[in-house]
Amino acid sequence: MIVAKGSSLEFNSTIDPGTIARAYKRNPTVADAEYGGNFRSDVTNLFTLEAVEAAVDLGVVERPPRADVQYFAHADPAGGSGADGFTLAIGHRENSVAVIDLIRERKSPYNPETVVADYADLLRLYRCSTVVTDAYASEWNRAAWRKAGIEPKSAPMTASEFFAALVPAVNSGQVALLDDETLKQQLVGLERRLSRGGRELISHAPNAHDDVANSVAGVVAAILKRDWQAKPMLAAPQLIPLVDYY
Repeated sequence: MIVAKGSSLEFNSTIDPGTIARAYKRNPTVADAEYGGNFRSDVTNLFTLEAVEAAVDLGVVERPPRADVQYFAHADPAGGSGADGFTLAIGHRENSVAVIDLIRERKSPYNPETVVADYADLLRLYRCSTVVTDAYASEWNRAAWRKAGIEPKSAPMTASEFFAALVPAVNSGQVALLDDETLKQQLVGLERRLSRGGRELISHAPNAHDDVANSVAGVVAAILKRDWQAKPMLAAPQLIPLVDYY
């Protein structure tokens, strides 16, 4: 048996190199298998440390609220007694870049309702009247946020889909991340796996976490969902709804 292994360009010089370059920019792992002639392993890292660090604004750990931008928020709730933290991320858009302004993580043990109340105060500070969350404890989750004066929205994608959408945004320079060590560690630790049916799943490694990364990825997806243009803001004490990007 003879096996020939090589890249698409080596076997077909008529292929447009620009098409291949764009494919690598969107998703290096998939492109390497499609155009590079390399076999995919069952588990690969989603991000390199270099790619994540290139997206970080060094020394910037938090950005104060501004009156001239509209903010987006995503929370990843948890019960307070397990290993998962309760996280929140807030960000805004500047031109074509998703800028992360605030990250919070509450590690267990904690009272989930107290965390919701604390996060609601932060959301009001950034003039957010809604927050996107996953389906965790859906009835309690919705009731707790509404009690705190914030309207919850169901996430339109799974965490795995949010992470997949984050890859081209990071690789193309469309994200400005905070200098947060937990975020960097979680992003670099994300793993891409193939199920037996060939479906691609992205999550943290065993005994690791991705709660902070999930909240940030959700905010980035909301900001870059469509070409949003800044509009005049209301005064800080008032509440304004987020753009309905679903």
